[in-house]
Amino acid sequence: MWNYVAGSKRLPVQWVSWLSHTRPDAPTLEELRADLERQRRILHNAALIEARDREEQTRVVAAPQSDPLSDISTTLHPPTIHEKELKLLEAEAEEQKRSDLQLKTKDTDLSGAAVRESNLPLRTRDTDWQPEAWAPQASRQRGG
Repeated sequence: MWNYVAGSKRLPVQWVSWLSHTRPDAPTLEELRADLERQRRILHNAALIEARDREEQTRVVAAPQSDPLSDISTTLHPPTIHEKELKLLEAEAEEQKRSDLQLKTKDTDLSGAAVRESNLPLRTRDTDWQPEAWAPQASRQRGG
């Protein structure tokens, strides 16, 4: 008993929850045994994972070092795409960016007047338009 009070041992969580009235029934011996078995399984699995990680780390350290830049270049340029095709795709993407930028700048000229050179709706500046004042309605009191 004094081991639990002094803190060198801990009560099982099932007992703690029952004593703090968050659990309706006291834990059974079968439930406590099953929980101990689960804890053993977890410790065993954790030990297996740690051993596997240590083996992998020693294997990585023992492996011959290759040139990291060559590994990056093979992942960036798969062998199925040739350099010419890659440059062609990059040029097409750059041309698409330029044409999108030109469409955005052609909609209005420097004075702000609308210019219609695309199939977008005509944008004009209405100088007479003013926003309306907001006049909120008072809400009704309900049920009070």
